Amino acid sequence: MTHREVLDHPMSGIQKRKSKSIADCEMRFRNQREANANRIRRIREQAKQADAKKRAEEDEIKRRNQEREARQKAAAGEAQKKMQAQQAAAQPAPLTKPAHETPAKAAAAPATGFQTKSAFPAAPFAAPKPTETPQKPAPLTQPKPTTAPAPPAANAAPANIDVKHQDLLPAINLASPAALKAADGFLTAYEAAQAAFTQLSADPQLAEAKGQVSTMVTQIALSPDSIRTRTGLLVGLLKNPSAPHRQALAVQFSRDVITAAETQVQAHPDSAVAFGLVVSMVMGALPEVGPIFMGALGRKTPWIVPRLPRKLKGEAPADTQKRRGYRAPNGALETEEDYTNRVLAHTRLLAAVFVAAPFQVQGLEPKPPLFGIEHAWVYVARLLNMKVPPMKIALDILWAFLSISGYDLCRTYPDRMKALVDLLEGQFIPACKFETPGLTRVQDLVEQYRKTGSLTRPQGQAEIYG
Repeated sequence: MTHREVLDHPMSGIQKRKSKSIADCEMRFRNQREANANRIRRIREQAKQADAKKRAEEDEIKRRNQEREARQKAAAGEAQKKMQAQQAAAQPAPLTKPAHETPAKAAAAPATGFQTKSAFPAAPFAAPKPTETPQKPAPLTQPKPTTAPAPPAANAAPANIDVKHQDLLPAINLASPAALKAADGFLTAYEAAQAAFTQLSADPQLAEAKGQVSTMVTQIALSPDSIRTRTGLLVGLLKNPSAPHRQALAVQFSRDVITAAETQVQAHPDSAVAFGLVVSMVMGALPEVGPIFMGALGRKTPWIVPRLPRKLKGEAPADTQKRRGYRAPNGALETEEDYTNRVLAHTRLLAAVFVAAPFQVQGLEPKPPLFGIEHAWVYVARLLNMKVPPMKIALDILWAFLSISGYDLCRTYPDRMKALVDLLEGQFIPACKFETPGLTRVQDLVEQYRKTGSLTRPQGQAEIYG
């Protein structure tokens, strides 16, 4: 029998194994092909489901945006009607005058409405009318400091706050001329005190006093007893005639409060109320501390003015950010989140100073605030009337400032706050072309005001004032 006959023999084991191997391969191939087909079908089904879900979400977002735009248009139309009614009511009297009316009296009745070229008309932002009586005592004129010149624009409660901002602005800043003028006065006072601080840096007596000031500031807490005790000790130390240069100690006090706010207020926002109250009472007892503190705070961030330094021609982006308050501790700029959190802490501190209601401290004569709630209103007006589109950080700053001062502003200036909310809802929010947490927070404030007619009282005020 030949070799071929042996292989082809029906009883050959080689032929049987060969046939079985081929059949197994064919079966595995069929199974793999079916598995691939099933996998492709599943992927296609999942893609269809994902597309359907995405279309549903897009439709829902579109529906919500349409509803919000409809509400905003309605609010804008209502605000426009109110502005037209106010302007119509403010039209000057007819030329025909009664015989008994003198030209002097006719000239003494200016129109109350005005127009602005800004993207956000500032019609509601003016000083409170005489008929609108604040519930807090009227602020007194700020006394002039004895050792540093007082800033010319923010010392006294202004009789007519100009927030139209139609004047030409400096080339490197976006802010109102009045805000820049006030900031320059504060900066001058701070730099004069800083010079004294540097000259006395080697004085051992000053070093001891600086340590005492720092210790007292770090012990400030959200309790009436803590605030009374620390305020009394700080005022006693700063007024001590035997102490080193009082300007130098004022610089140390300002620095310590701002540094403490950057850490504690970031962690516990309501603690700004305690720091703001202590600062307000110290400035009431020692008016020269006021410009120094405001200058020190303005050096930390230009948003305290508020102003936004422009990018200069040929300037590196990092240098522009540094002029706007960014830090670069290790040569690299800090993150936007760290910068924003620190600016919001400064903003809350500033708001707390403006709305502080000082109470009795043993050994101190009660005095009205050096910077009262009217300055809080001016700050909000200047922030909204800056000639820039709504920026992400500006929304966060507005929210942080109103979270501390909004309750008191609603009580003191109810008519003005209603106009403010109308402006936010009708013009400021619709102009925002991006979705950010800051925008959502401002929208929540507007919604809260619409429901309750006020804004939430800070928890820190409830803990201090009861």
